[in-house]
Amino acid sequence: MRVLFVYPNLYTQMGFNHGLASLSSRLKEHRHATRLVNLNENLPPVPSRDELWQLLREWGPGVIGFSCLTQQYAAGLELAEWLRARAREERVELPALVVGGIHPTMVPLDVMKDGAWDHVGVGECEDALLELVTRLERGETPDDVRNFVSWKHGRRPASAARSTHAEEHWVHHPVGEFPAFANLPEPDY
Repeated sequence: MRVLFVYPNLYTQMGFNHGLASLSSRLKEHRHATRLVNLNENLPPVPSRDELWQLLREWGPGVIGFSCLTQQYAAGLELAEWLRARAREERVELPALVVGGIHPTMVPLDVMKDGAWDHVGVGECEDALLELVTRLERGETPDDVRNFVSWKHGRRPASAARSTHAEEHWVHHPVGEFPAFANLPEPDY
């Protein structure tokens, strides 16, 4: 399966997301393809929303994964909501939207209440994301993957909107064991 990573890193520090590099290498180790869109004004050209949409339509990922620090989360959420609106407008099914990183790890239920995400990652997700992606690729319901808060049945309902769904519509799984870092492949820089 193809996984498009989005790092909404505008107007924050210039740098590289080592977590995404580790996730990418883990997925590639298991024959999944990954790409990264690093949205940072210090790394021009910054793709427009329309260019991101075009990439999404042409490359055809099965998962779009965001990584967000707290200061990046609003931009990531805004982009996820825009992608959902664009997909509705064009009557296109959007791939699963997954978010992880420091902010979602610290306040996963608040992030889920925003109503934009299919799955919210908590903690180190190298193994958990691999399981989620593999299960999506097989057409299985991924609503019981550890380290994730997920909508029941694995997909956000079309009727979901910010703050209107209570926690009984989600499945919140415990954080699994830390991955054995010595066994992870080299980060995909």
